[in-house]
Amino acid sequence: MSLLKHSIWNVAGYFIPTLIAIPAFGLIARKIGVELFGLYTLAMIFIGYASIFDAGLTRAVVREIALLKNRVDDCNTIIVTSIIAVIFLGFIGGGGVFLLKGDIIELLNISPIYYADSIKSLVLLSSLIPVFLVTQILLAELEGREYFGILNIQKSVGNSLIAGLPALFVLINQTLFSAIIGVAIARVICLWLSYIMSRERITIDISFFSITVLKRLFRYGGWVTISNIISPILASMDRFILSHIQGASKISFYTVPNELVTRLGIVPGSLGKAVFPKLSHARIFTASYAEQKKAYILMTVIVMPLVLFVYYYAKFILTLWMGAEYAGISVEILRIMLIGYIFNCYSQISFANIQAFGKAKYTAYIHMMEFIPYLIMLYIISKEYGVIGVAWLWTIRVIIDFLMLLYMSYRCNNLMKKG
Repeated sequence: MSLLKHSIWNVAGYFIPTLIAIPAFGLIARKIGVELFGLYTLAMIFIGYASIFDAGLTRAVVREIALLKNRVDDCNTIIVTSIIAVIFLGFIGGGGVFLLKGDIIELLNISPIYYADSIKSLVLLSSLIPVFLVTQILLAELEGREYFGILNIQKSVGNSLIAGLPALFVLINQTLFSAIIGVAIARVICLWLSYIMSRERITIDISFFSITVLKRLFRYGGWVTISNIISPILASMDRFILSHIQGASKISFYTVPNELVTRLGIVPGSLGKAVFPKLSHARIFTASYAEQKKAYILMTVIVMPLVLFVYYYAKFILTLWMGAEYAGISVEILRIMLIGYIFNCYSQISFANIQAFGKAKYTAYIHMMEFIPYLIMLYIISKEYGVIGVAWLWTIRVIIDFLMLLYMSYRCNNLMKKG
């Protein structure tokens, strides 16, 4: 079963990095302290969600390569056009962050003693945005071709470095900036590895740049962009608002269980990535529906035992990983978020089906509907009920998100069935 095989490859690509990240996170937390560790987790969120600056091109490239992978010149045009576009967009995004660095630091309610460290770290992070975006385009080429073996060798090596190098640098100097230097070096190596793994198939030549292709990519990617902007905000704004309202020193007890749930998201994310090119390639309803059915069955078989295990051993896991100070309220937060995690897993399949069908605007509509009400509720709940209230709010949001995505996926299936 190729879906299972590709999903296993995707999980394998994260398995070794996760084994490194778990002790690395614990080491960093112990070395730089609770407040700086909270800022470090926000920094990792920032660079991870820099995809908001790619205008949806990464997702568009996966879909285009899946459809045109046997046409060499077309593939070269798609990749070169996308790379030039994301470099331009990355410099705009990075420049904006650089110019607003003081305001960003002020909003996070950081202790004055850490201002200088935080400013330097944010400047370095802003310079990494173009590097990250070009890497994502090259990885999208591998994903579109369903070369999940090669793709996940790169991810395994690259993500291991991203997890491990910050811990190594923190051993040398216990500052946030030292950790971010480790992240920066790892990101540059990731870009180099991605190029090495794509250069036999892709010719990087500016002559392949095409305005016509760029417009086509933007037409699909435009709706993806809305999701790419709103979705990361929905996923991460809880931590930023908690930091602003309660202070950076308080958010570690929320970000640690949140980080664990994010790590568990490797499983549904891997399956979603494996099924997307298959659904993009499917031309008839029966083929598409068969792939969706297999994906739902696989998701259930893998996710439910995992959730039960983590729920039952939550206190033991957090104490072993991060220390005894995380064995209290963080355990309750983790158990609450695991409920939402189950629904979020199934959402990956509906999301992949909608975008594979070319209806990226459906997911954009959903995210736009959620955006303002969620931010308002997040601000109110953060002030009135603290981290526990925010954990419940996150869980309720992802359940609603799942129900809306499922309905839109059902609509796509009906449209395909009618031909």
